[in-house]
Amino acid sequence: MQATQIIKINGKLPRVVWHPSGRQFSSRIGFKHYKRNDKDIRDRAFQLLGKDERAAMQQAISIAADWDWTVQFFKESRPGEKPYWLEEAKMHSHQAAERHERDATYETGYVLNLGEHSGEKEYQSHDEQLASRRRSNITLEQGKDLYVDHLKTRVGLGGGKGIQEYTYISYKQDLNHVVKFIDADLPLSRLMKSDFERFVNGWMALPSGISIRTAVNYCTTLKRLIDWLADEEAVDFVKPRGTDRVFRFKNFNPIHVEPYTNEQLKKLFAVLPERHRFYVQLALNCGYYQSDIATLRYDHLYTICDGTEVPVRNLSEFAGDLYIRRRRQKTLHQNNFETLCYVWPENVELLRKFAAPLDNPHKLLLLNDEGLPLRRRRINNITERFNKYKVKADLGRKIEFKQFRKTGATWVEGRHGERVARMYTAHAMNGELKRYVAQNFEPLTAALKSWAVELKAAGVLRGKSAICSASMGDLVAVD
Repeated sequence: MQATQIIKINGKLPRVVWHPSGRQFSSRIGFKHYKRNDKDIRDRAFQLLGKDERAAMQQAISIAADWDWTVQFFKESRPGEKPYWLEEAKMHSHQAAERHERDATYETGYVLNLGEHSGEKEYQSHDEQLASRRRSNITLEQGKDLYVDHLKTRVGLGGGKGIQEYTYISYKQDLNHVVKFIDADLPLSRLMKSDFERFVNGWMALPSGISIRTAVNYCTTLKRLIDWLADEEAVDFVKPRGTDRVFRFKNFNPIHVEPYTNEQLKKLFAVLPERHRFYVQLALNCGYYQSDIATLRYDHLYTICDGTEVPVRNLSEFAGDLYIRRRRQKTLHQNNFETLCYVWPENVELLRKFAAPLDNPHKLLLLNDEGLPLRRRRINNITERFNKYKVKADLGRKIEFKQFRKTGATWVEGRHGERVARMYTAHAMNGELKRYVAQNFEPLTAALKSWAVELKAAGVLRGKSAICSASMGDLVAVD
């Protein structure tokens, strides 16, 4: 708080006199003020006004008028506070703000911002004004880069806050498409609902023959981006009214996947080399995606002896039923739910053949022909080879590797119920039961054994198989 003592301004014209030491005209216009915290006294008992008497008088009159304005300003806008001398730039910014000349206020260095309540004032420094202007001038392209950087910081986090690296890469690639039907150089503050409608309509016209699902994914990716920008402190952006309605799509799942029949599986297996047939059989067996197969490790392998899980590290000397206990790679960052999945004897036979050495430097169970991981940055050996061979099968429809998981889930749910199917897909039970009920994977083991028998009888599986008794008890190996 500053206190002020006026020396000479009484509404009269100020007196201008020659100042000998300064060798110019001066006037006794000024003030004394001090800060109560440090008792710093500043004396301005006179003003030097130059060597021209006429110009000095005009300047003295201007200074007196400015002080009169300051006194009136404090009386009307800051009742109860004593007026003190305002710097010229600050005073002019106050005057410009009262005239609502916002562009002029940026040049002065201070801006008066009237609050919601009468008499409430807020001052913003020049640097703060420039930062605010930058926030309001950020373009959609720059906002996209900020969002990509934000996603990168979430890779590997836990507690439901993280994402996988391949998810981050997928978002980054999709975001390169979201600016196709919208001006990426447009400042966010100038985006209107019509821009978003044009964007959505452009993708819903299905350019280049893309699917409706892909178009919806691109639109929802942009919606996710603008939602983040609207909440981001570093960006001055408010979503236009009606934006959420523009990105509201019909609740549907356009991906209609019918389970593969045994005949279709036989036709596909006939064109796959043994190594890649093993990957497909493992996907059917355990409901795995490519990332699940590529990240398998030896410490995921177990057998059960007298009801106890025993680790398996030497496949050549191993005899008995093999199980894989692991979490899904896709949801590692979201939950700790593990499944204990029975491995078909046919897959155990192929695993002995294609498993990497236990002491390999990558610590993985499966490697490619060159001894490298099946999945690396921008490289997925499973997908690339599978896409190469699937064309030869000529099944008459689009084939995706993830559909093997859907095929297995459909078969298990149809014959053994939803709960066993949830175990197969590595989805925990819904509701409070998942907290209190310990998972028993024996029903899943029984389901997988019975499915192996069916596939063997249909000629889909090759090699050793297991014929199960009515009680799914003792197994007899059959060639």
